[in-house]
Amino acid sequence: MLDTIGDPGEYSGPALSPAEDRIVIALNDSQTETRDLWILSGKPVQRIRLTFDPGDDLNPLWTPDGKWIVYTSERKGVRSLYRVLADGTGSPEPLLVTTEDMNAEDVSRDGRFLVFNVRDKRDSEPGLGLLSLTNRQRSLFALPVTRAARFSPDRRWLAYEGIKDGGLRIVVRGAGLNGEAARDEYVVSGPGKAAMTPMWRGDGRELFYLEGHTMLAVELQFNGRQVVARQPRPLFTVDIEDSERRNRYLVTGDGQRFLVLVKK
Repeated sequence: MLDTIGDPGEYSGPALSPAEDRIVIALNDSQTETRDLWILSGKPVQRIRLTFDPGDDLNPLWTPDGKWIVYTSERKGVRSLYRVLADGTGSPEPLLVTTEDMNAEDVSRDGRFLVFNVRDKRDSEPGLGLLSLTNRQRSLFALPVTRAARFSPDRRWLAYEGIKDGGLRIVVRGAGLNGEAARDEYVVSGPGKAAMTPMWRGDGRELFYLEGHTMLAVELQFNGRQVVARQPRPLFTVDIEDSERRNRYLVTGDGQRFLVLVKK
């Protein structure tokens, strides 16, 4: 069944709350050409504004306890990592501010780690970094070109976009959050078109991703430190927004419902 959420607008980067009853999203102001963060909830949909800075605010993420929204902000002139209380109280707090260009990607299910993409300057290709949200220590996870990373529900694995075999593929690799050695990369998408925007099913046994306007799913098996991917299968086609890289769609934990940013 098809349905729409909220009024039309220049939305980007939606994220479902842990209880799947609210959505945080960036909404562009056509006059200032910058984005602020809003929470959508209820039916009819109510909107609560979270950020008011004149700089661009985007890429919002929920922490697993639903208390905080982690996001990207240009308030210091370069994209850096911040958080703000999801109830709209208090002021935004910096998580990681440097001279690099960074974009928030995902928070681990236990709330301890943030994965983000990072590059020296805006027109460089991004790699992936990890930030501990308990002690603010950062580490390098993957060299360019890598982005659109998502933690598996058990936080043992990261799925992301990477250049493999001459094209953009969906790659799964051990997250290494428990001090274990780096693991091999496993390409789980098929050859052909560029594969983008991986999303895990709630049990971690299936990944969804896009090839153009086609949604695909691939079942995964984990044998110790090895990943075995079955043949990807197409699910449906959709008139999805082309220019939005992060979270052009969302999927519920049971893998049965999709929220998609459609073309304007």
